Amino acid sequence: MTVLPLLLAASAVALDLPAPSAVLAQARAAADRPTLEGTFPEGAFRDREEHVAAIWEFVKALGGAPAGIRPPVIHFSVFDPAVQDPAWTAWQRSWSLGQTQIWTDYLCNAVGKKKFPQVEAERLCETPGRIEAFLAAHPEVREEYPYPAQFRAFHYDGTNRIQINPETTYMAFYQNGPDGLPRDYTGYGYYVTGHELLHYALEQRGVPPLTHHCLFVTKGPDGTSYMEKLAAFIAQRGIGTEFALRRYGVAAEESFDPCGARRP
Repeated sequence: MTVLPLLLAASAVALDLPAPSAVLAQARAAADRPTLEGTFPEGAFRDREEHVAAIWEFVKALGGAPAGIRPPVIHFSVFDPAVQDPAWTAWQRSWSLGQTQIWTDYLCNAVGKKKFPQVEAERLCETPGRIEAFLAAHPEVREEYPYPAQFRAFHYDGTNRIQINPETTYMAFYQNGPDGLPRDYTGYGYYVTGHELLHYALEQRGVPPLTHHCLFVTKGPDGTSYMEKLAAFIAQRGIGTEFALRRYGVAAEESFDPCGARRP
């Protein structure tokens, strides 16, 4: 008879320790949780990590993400290089230089058109390929900061990184309640987080990013869309109301007609 394993087992029972399999499962769950970093208003949304972890598990199943993908890193910050953490800004710039779509979008928004008036004067954004040709002929465009200040959130394609502006998402509806204590009644920040996590999950499944927004609002066989399911899940956790999330989240996304726009 081997005495040591029996003694260890008896000690575990006496101390009420979790079984090794339970410890291993807990370690795996902890390793798969999203990493939250950056700057977030102090004292607000104290249980944010737990709720985001639950949303991530829901979104992985919803989007059919493959097993074993890297857990996401969510960086909370405004989109402003003068305010962002320098290390994040350096990484962001490195990623941006290797992209095309983010610069195309920049040139076709109001800031880019003002900075490079030829884009507007020649209506380059209206013809596929012309804006890309302009970008190739004008490398100085890539010296700009292509992210609009009003950006709420962004998933960096091909990575597990997400940036969320807490001021325009989590704090947008943060206000004093009848008891005088500040809180958010809508769950909008969690909805935006779920939206970006779904981008990551679908991309990991091989779904082209330009099709995501259309898929988000397309009704499935059960008559509901991805985003309607996300809104319902957030409401079920008691961190938002389905009415508010449908109004400020789902309906807003549908209003952009992502299935008919040039870029979904």
